Amino acid sequence: EIEPLVELEYDFEEIDFKGQKPLKFSAIAEVKPEITIEDYRGIPLKKEVIEVTDREVEEKLQELRENNAYLETVEEPPPVKEGDFVVIDFDTMIDGEKKDDLSAVDFTLEVGKAQIHADFDSQLLGMKVGETRSVKIQYSPETPNKELAGKEVEFKVTLEEVKQKVLPELDDEFARDLGDFSSLEEIKEKIREELLKMKESRSENMLREQLFNALLERTSFELPRRLVEREMALMVEQFKKQLEARGLTLPDIHSSEDALKEQYRPEAERRTKLALILGKIAELEGISGDGTGSGAATEKVIEKLIEWAEVTEVPEGTLEEELKKEAEEKEINAAETKAEAADASEDESSVSDETKENGEPKNTDETGE
Repeated sequence: EIEPLVELEYDFEEIDFKGQKPLKFSAIAEVKPEITIEDYRGIPLKKEVIEVTDREVEEKLQELRENNAYLETVEEPPPVKEGDFVVIDFDTMIDGEKKDDLSAVDFTLEVGKAQIHADFDSQLLGMKVGETRSVKIQYSPETPNKELAGKEVEFKVTLEEVKQKVLPELDDEFARDLGDFSSLEEIKEKIREELLKMKESRSENMLREQLFNALLERTSFELPRRLVEREMALMVEQFKKQLEARGLTLPDIHSSEDALKEQYRPEAERRTKLALILGKIAELEGISGDGTGSGAATEKVIEKLIEWAEVTEVPEGTLEEELKKEAEEKEINAAETKAEAADASEDESSVSDETKENGEPKNTDETGE
């Protein structure tokens, strides 16, 4: 009995409608490839030893403090310098015409952060409250805003205020102002818990990545073409939805579905191969899901493989760099293999052309007369 992996591919050109003969047509069914996996128990893996230091907690606490800072007007401020927060009004002029949609009143920016343009900030330096200054910027043709692209734009800027950032004191009152805490110690404990969860999640992901790489390296078989194509199509659709959420389309980023599919092909092949391997192990071990779908069975297989693995603990921070280096080496090897294959194909084509030229009779109209 044939169990196709995806929908049948029909060839309707071979349908026979003649007389009373039985209906005939051809159909192509892609089935699961033969997969041999023997050494999936006891895979050597490395796991980082996780801890949260007081320094890390303090750094996150300072970030929280920065996020809750407020701006306070500076009385009789000195001329504008880098890092100042300024409140400005500006009229935007393009080709001598004021653009209301690009102008603003009471606009706050931090000098040096290039919220509008780096050259805009540099021309604000030295301004005094009440001063009006003409700021000119030449925008490049590649500027995303088509109204500004390739244009010289003049901003008539008036400095209204200079403000300074005020950081709240780190005390119990600060904790209570955040809402769900009664003391600073409670905030620190919460930060520690969140950092621990984040590190454990990252450690688990790196453990799984090692497991997946080991399974892929230990198993070789031909991938079902249409299964890979379906994964590529799914990845393209997901990317298109992400673009739509940002109000963009593929032409906006100078791309197409075909180009994206080829870009995603290596990852689609990896995902497809891994899914088939995990499915085969589930079959061999009699592992089934909980009725919520194939994903539950896959998760059970992964948990079992990690349970059966030979896990070695390593210091925190050493594994991520190691995995990154391995990934880079694989990319280089894959690129070299692809280049070698292309060269071999080109050489073979050259030999074939030469053989045709020297070894096959030419088709001529000569009669020998």
